[in-house]
Amino acid sequence: MTDLRDHWLDYLASLNDRRLDELGAHVHDRIAFNGQPVTLADYAAAIAGNIAVVPDFHWSVEDLVVQGDTVAVRLTDTGTPTGTWLGIPPTGAGFAIAEWALYRYRDDRIASMHFLLDVPAAREQLGAAE
Repeated sequence: MTDLRDHWLDYLASLNDRRLDELGAHVHDRIAFNGQPVTLADYAAAIAGNIAVVPDFHWSVEDLVVQGDTVAVRLTDTGTPTGTWLGIPPTGAGFAIAEWALYRYRDDRIASMHFLLDVPAAREQLGAAE
């Protein structure tokens, strides 16, 4: 198995650099995504859809822990929506929110991922807090 820390950081760089054509080198053809089975094409489409409405979306690593076949990471996600995101129409405001994610690897590629976004903070920063 390759060094998962470096491999995961390469995966993140492919997202931040918009090199979505490289996702197959990092993600299996079928994965568990927050407990739901999805294909690589579905996952790539979800990422592309997110980037389409938040073109400057960026993931920054705050903490990264590797244990066995698992990568746990705390990120700061930033961006300014230009389209409806999280059900919120664009206001010109940006966001900086926490994301926590857990990735499990099999044969040097992601086999499952779980993530949690601080959606209440995003809603507040974008002017849609309830």
